[in-house]
Amino acid sequence: MDPTKRLYENRNIIREKNLKENREIWKFIIDNIEEKDVITTAKNHETLVFKIDNKKFHNQNIKDLNNIEKVLTSVASQIFKINSIEFNTDEIKKVNLLLIKRKIRAILNSPSEIQAHFCKNPNKQTCDETLQTEMLNEKIDSLSLNASKAKPYMYIFDGKFTDKNKGAKSIDTFIANKNITSEDFFSNLEKYNNSLIMLGYQKTIMVAGGHQNNQLKDILSFINQADQYIKNNNNRISFFVQADGDYCVDNMQKIRKEIINKNKIFAGTTTDIIDWIINVSKKI
Repeated sequence: MDPTKRLYENRNIIREKNLKENREIWKFIIDNIEEKDVITTAKNHETLVFKIDNKKFHNQNIKDLNNIEKVLTSVASQIFKINSIEFNTDEIKKVNLLLIKRKIRAILNSPSEIQAHFCKNPNKQTCDETLQTEMLNEKIDSLSLNASKAKPYMYIFDGKFTDKNKGAKSIDTFIANKNITSEDFFSNLEKYNNSLIMLGYQKTIMVAGGHQNNQLKDILSFINQADQYIKNNNNRISFFVQADGDYCVDNMQKIRKEIINKNKIFAGTTTDIIDWIINVSKKI
């Protein structure tokens, strides 16, 4: 299946899951949370942070009070930023539980297609990166290779690996033989000088726009950092950019043109990356 189509379908599945979870939280707030149960703190002009008294609910089967607090905080911000006239609130700290429940009831009385706009955005839950990694493993498992999230969180900057993210680009994916973990690799780099290691940067950009243009710059920056690392080090580490979505496909020529060391750096869609991994593994 086309990677972009799978990514869209996965977002929809997660969106449905988020909607179900949010409905449960909204109903719980309506039925169980009272003004005396919460403590509020105005973090800034647009954010009212809610904390729930754990003592009242410690004997109840509640999965995560933290998510309930996040929803309360989110709805309060929506009221102030979007509905301040309707709710007659000129300061965020004037948003109380009564107003929040009024807003939630309006959401619950709306069609599901409207309710979805008030749920967590799948795009902000790293769901695309997770599926991109899953799609790689579906095809490279037979090669005794495994793709996983690089842990601990590592970055590449100034020709070196670092755990500091200031000015650096993240290493999103670690691919190696199944008996090599990213933790061990980053702790013992010299030990794996002759091992096949592939480090990837993942992006899904569906359509053009201001934010998307910045994401393209992130891709080019990762390539620049990878080229610098290869210039400074003599080992078998390869780098790749796994870039899916129409915007990435349309700009793939520009992305690939940025690569200096084309023997050790590759950019393409998930399908392209799988073919590249298979070809690289054959050269071992």
